[in-house]
Amino acid sequence: MIILSHASLVRGGRSVLQDVNLAFEPGELIGLCGPNGAGKSSLIGLCAGDLAPSSGSVSLHDIAPALCPPDELALLRAVMSQNPALEHPFPVAEVVALGSPATPMADRESVLHELGCADLLRRIYTELSGGERRLVQLARIFLQAERATGLGHRPWLLLDEPVSQLDLGRSQQVMHALKARAARGLGVVAVMHDIELASRHAERLLVLGHGRVIADGDPNAALSEDTLRQAWQVEARIEAESPGPGVRVRVMASSGRRTPAN
Repeated sequence: MIILSHASLVRGGRSVLQDVNLAFEPGELIGLCGPNGAGKSSLIGLCAGDLAPSSGSVSLHDIAPALCPPDELALLRAVMSQNPALEHPFPVAEVVALGSPATPMADRESVLHELGCADLLRRIYTELSGGERRLVQLARIFLQAERATGLGHRPWLLLDEPVSQLDLGRSQQVMHALKARAARGLGVVAVMHDIELASRHAERLLVLGHGRVIADGDPNAALSEDTLRQAWQVEARIEAESPGPGVRVRVMASSGRRTPAN
């Protein structure tokens, strides 16, 4: 479980997150949504232990992640950042196995195949497009999680924009892969800007705005017209997707005004 209790974060003299109280249970896919600057990446950073709260507390498997040694932390969570900093011309086969270097080549190819990109295995990472790099980083996360699971842990997948720069088909494949891991008992928290896609696949949606939790719950309930008005400053009509889960958002107007989190 991940628990945030009255967690606040100040960065560069600016209040980024304010008095956040949340509990994440493993076994579900949680979509983390909100406008730019709402604090989504910072919340992922707190859960991952990359950032320490300025006040309040964060617990990951009953451990304060910011105080956990890196080798132990790698068994408790696998993190995909918004902009992975890797500019060395490594073969993709090496990048995929960075978190689990003993992984057989067949398993590396298999996880790429699941994401529809097995042909990337023998390519050079720096020669890939942005979307292709995203898929390789996600494959790396999956293999790291599999290694931790094999050692008796149940790691969290903390993903900052996993479908960014991906086309429609690849986005669907990624969301199905994330749901499959949640179904196996892992916890998955994914920052997403496509709220319609999130509503179709996530069991729970968390909407941030101005550093605070605006809505949290079932996607059909969390994505209300009032929520969109508060978080994104838009007037919109919410329509239930038919058939199947999820919603469609019809934006009618936007105020264009944003209040920074402070």
